[in-house]
Amino acid sequence: MAGQIDRRRVDKHAKLLADTGDLGREPVYQELLCVVQQPTSTVPPSDWKGLTGRGQVEPRSAAAAGRDFPYTAGTTCYIEVHEDGRVTHGDSRAAYERDVAGTSRLFAVWPGQWSSDLFLIDDSDEYAKSHGIKHDQVRTGLSEHVHDVAWTEETAFSTNPRSPYISICLTMKCGCEIRNLDAFAKQMREQQGWNVATSVGWGSSSGPEGTTYSLRVRRKGLGA
Repeated sequence: MAGQIDRRRVDKHAKLLADTGDLGREPVYQELLCVVQQPTSTVPPSDWKGLTGRGQVEPRSAAAAGRDFPYTAGTTCYIEVHEDGRVTHGDSRAAYERDVAGTSRLFAVWPGQWSSDLFLIDDSDEYAKSHGIKHDQVRTGLSEHVHDVAWTEETAFSTNPRSPYISICLTMKCGCEIRNLDAFAKQMREQQGWNVATSVGWGSSSGPEGTTYSLRVRRKGLGA
């Protein structure tokens, strides 16, 4: 969720680095600190698009990094600079919509082992696809059509008849692949009312007859 940058949290992070002697992530702190150290914790409205203020750094291009840019990595920190000078953080859909509308600009800190870089999110489509805001067939392996699937229950793993979920073996007869379980779960919920568990492990195996996927699905949605 987007929210105001907490100066106390940044200062606490700096103290932790000093106490542990671990300076590998220090550039992240420095880049965030140069934002929050301005007198009003805002970027001057006249400079918000260029992010040109005292102590600011020149951002690199996320688009230039292509698919190598870690849009969804847990260590990537997003910073949003609004047209009124407010600075918030987060990677919400609303932040993407404001960026596309031109009412804010989105930046990200990509931390490394010894140094970190500030990037301008200058490829909105790639950002949206990586976060699931826009469908991406390459990332998900899934076409935007009604999927033709076949499934059987894995009785060896469905040992509790009262469990709301069962384990199934599934094949994609329509030729799609499941590369992103969240995307598949969303499509199947919309198309067939399935509730695919996304918080548990899943897997696949390939053979002469194609690929089979092992999933956990809510029993009621399957009609099982």
